[in-house]
Amino acid sequence: MSFSEPEPPVLSSSLPSSTFAFAADAQEFYDPHDAQLVSDSELLLLDDGNNRPDCKQPYADNCFTRAVKYELDFESYTATIVWQFAFQVEL
Repeated sequence: MSFSEPEPPVLSSSLPSSTFAFAADAQEFYDPHDAQLVSDSELLLLDDGNNRPDCKQPYADNCFTRAVKYELDFESYTATIVWQFAFQVEL
């Protein structure tokens, strides 16, 4: 049995840019992954927040991970947070 080499991943720079804006600047995500559409207009993702402004290692007030669900409005092309859970580490 022989195995072939896997295909190289598609680089994100080759993907089209988003046409959606956030309803407010504070609703942006900063290191998203595992995004899934849970309905025709809801997007659920994990946001590690590593690139959040003022996030310095090891921890700071603006460093946190969260699960976040957005409502996608396909008429105004805005994404609005409808639910989130953030666990902040207290040292």
